[in-house]
Amino acid sequence: MRRKLLLLILALIILSGCGFPQLELGKKVIEHPAPDLKVDYTYFESLGCFPDPACLPAELQEIEHPVEYISEPGNILGGLSPAFPLAIASRRGFQPEDEIPAVHVNRCLADQYIRFLVLVDDRIRLVDSVEALAALYAPIESENEALSFAVAATGYSAVYDLDQPPKPRLHAEVVEETHVKTTADGYLVHLFDTYLCGCGPHIVPSVDVTVGRDGSISIGKPVEAFSDPKLDDLCVD
Repeated sequence: MRRKLLLLILALIILSGCGFPQLELGKKVIEHPAPDLKVDYTYFESLGCFPDPACLPAELQEIEHPVEYISEPGNILGGLSPAFPLAIASRRGFQPEDEIPAVHVNRCLADQYIRFLVLVDDRIRLVDSVEALAALYAPIESENEALSFAVAATGYSAVYDLDQPPKPRLHAEVVEETHVKTTADGYLVHLFDTYLCGCGPHIVPSVDVTVGRDGSISIGKPVEAFSDPKLDDLCVD
């Protein structure tokens, strides 16, 4: 009788969510190690480009949609080859403003158009499409390069250490961290859409991105993966 009573109390605690907020029976994280990558942005740093686009040559300041903000790229882009010096060039746009050429766009109340600044043969180039990105870096010849290319082309994130405290709330039975698989035609890169927009809970979907050796990109169907309970009440415009 006592054992049945204890089991009943435990069941009620689990159902009510009291006392065990991180307890998720049957759900698990498959871990993968993060690659050791490093991106070179020292050239743009030496020009004082972060965050001021005044460092750019006149021909890039006089284009139809000039760069508004320059930022340092994350080291996850360090797998790109050749290892050209690199920086992120962004610009905001508001509907119904005409579309701004960009490699990818972060959609929210104010859209963020993402392009790249790349130093090639001592000349700064503005890369504003996936096709232009592929022209610089294809063929894609390694899993690390496929990972960096997929992140650059889509704006999705590589996510690791999900099983480390503080653990997120899982929304799938199995959540697998970022990894890359070699396929017959290229690579399958498992990423996450971590861009915050709107009000919580902010559920992060996982997305499989197929990268062809020619730099072509195909994006799979998003699957709800995890969320951070601390962001449940956060609203982002």
